[in-house]
Amino acid sequence: MLELMLCSMLTLVPDFLFRRFVQGKRLGREITLFSVWYELRWGITTCLILTVLLITVVLTLATMAIVIQSGKSISTRMNLVNIGNAQILTIPGEALPNIGYYLKRHMKGDNNLLFGLTNDAFGYILTRVDFNSFQRYEYVSRTSLGEMTGEIYMNEALKLVLESPVPEKPAQ
Repeated sequence: MLELMLCSMLTLVPDFLFRRFVQGKRLGREITLFSVWYELRWGITTCLILTVLLITVVLTLATMAIVIQSGKSISTRMNLVNIGNAQILTIPGEALPNIGYYLKRHMKGDNNLLFGLTNDAFGYILTRVDFNSFQRYEYVSRTSLGEMTGEIYMNEALKLVLESPVPEKPAQ
């Protein structure tokens, strides 16, 4: 939408201003709803071509590929919230169910919840065993940060759970 507005400022607005002030055509008289396409066809066509070209350039040059080299790291934020007797742990991506089951078993609340795709969205989070394990996980493995992502996340999440206070038990 922003691209279309920017391109219209460069193409449609000057075309309209030329027809209005140089040619003397008035909006509502010579330029009507039915004659807009004919009167402004060059501005509209140029605007659409320029918009498609701008979107193509932006999507081509601004790829979001993350390349991790040895010794490099990516940081993210995880949250652990205690509400009554429940614990909520955030996951910075989409974890496979086995990671979720493992974490929920080790959390301290009576009602443990996991919120995925929070704070960051690093793609799929897989354990080393699941990474490229069979053809169905080929796409999932490609969009993951690597085969150790699941283990690193689980270790850090369990540290956070162990360091946090135990959720309050309801008074009986």
